Amino acid sequence: MLTDTKLRNLKRQDKLYKVNDRDGLYVAVTTAGSISFRYNYVINGRQETVTFGRYGVGGMTLAEAREKLGEAKKLITAGKSPAKEKARNKARVKDAETSGGISIREIMYLSPDMLATRGRPRWSMSRWGLQPSLPRSVGLGPVCCPPRGFFGRRFV
Repeated sequence: MLTDTKLRNLKRQDKLYKVNDRDGLYVAVTTAGSISFRYNYVINGRQETVTFGRYGVGGMTLAEAREKLGEAKKLITAGKSPAKEKARNKARVKDAETSGGISIREIMYLSPDMLATRGRPRWSMSRWGLQPSLPRSVGLGPVCCPPRGFFGRRFV
C-alpha cells in the first residue's frame, strides 16, 4: 500500500515502472519523473486504463486519487467507461470555452450574418489592421449599446 512518503521518494528510471496501491490503483513513474495515478479495468470484454491525474505540486493527493477510484468503480458497475466519460467531460468544457459556448452578452453584439456562421468570428480589415467582427472580451460596456463603430462586418 502506498503512502505519501513512498510517493515522494519515487525516483525516475530508464523505463516507465508501476507501483501498486490497493483496489487496483497504481502509480506510473515515467522516464521524466512524473508520477500519475492510473487504474486498469475491463468493460465489455475490453481492457482500458483511466488516468486520474498527476501527483505533486498542483496535482492531486493520494486521498483524492482513491476517491476518484471509488467514483470510477461506480461508473464501471453502471456499465460506463470512466475513461470515455472523462474524455466527454473534457470535450464539454472545451466546447463551452470555444465558439460553441457564446455568452448572452456576446449574442447582443452579433450581426445577422454572424448568427449564420454559428457565432464564429469573421475577420475584417479596418484602419487598425485585421480585427474580429465579434468582440470576445466581456468588459465592452452595457449590453444595450455596442462599442462605438461596431456595426456588422466592419469596425468604422
